[in-house]
Amino acid sequence: MNNFIKHISEILPENEINEFENSCYLTFRKSIRFFSYAKDHKKRIGYNDDFYSIEEKVEWTDDGFYLSSSSKPSKSLDYIRGDFYIQDASSMYPVARIRKNISNILDINYILDYAASPGGKTTQLADYFPDSIIVANEVIKGRIDAIYSNLIRSKLKNVILLNKNFEFFDKLDLKFDIILLIFPAVAKV
Repeated sequence: MNNFIKHISEILPENEINEFENSCYLTFRKSIRFFSYAKDHKKRIGYNDDFYSIEEKVEWTDDGFYLSSSSKPSKSLDYIRGDFYIQDASSMYPVARIRKNISNILDINYILDYAASPGGKTTQLADYFPDSIIVANEVIKGRIDAIYSNLIRSKLKNVILLNKNFEFFDKLDLKFDIILLIFPAVAKV
């Protein structure tokens, strides 16, 4: 960790180094994002299920919530039924920000999520923009099963799943209104 902090110290401004280092030791908080069709009485602080308990709202989205540390949301019937997606709160931010910034634009027809697996941001886009077609592309073939499973559970019908490279989209005679491109960080051990 010391070598990493030393490396980051060369990148970050001096006044942010301690804050960054402290953030590395924060505990991970479990979070979920409810789909719009889930029952409203579940989408509130204090809601308790047999396998999860909602403690706090994620500040940048209306449908995201932090869970108690003892929660096991994947064991819940609500999860199996597709009422929510288990998604890190930070992963909810990009799509929530897109929604906020373009809420006044009426015609959003086509949205491309270029690196779509496992499907959190894709299902969030599909839920937020139900009248749009979401093209969920995953370039890594081995990750298709994960997103496919999550799309089936979500019950969203406005998603097309593809496994194509960038050249395919370059040649495609289709213009996207929104393109989301977020690649996961890959750590070398």
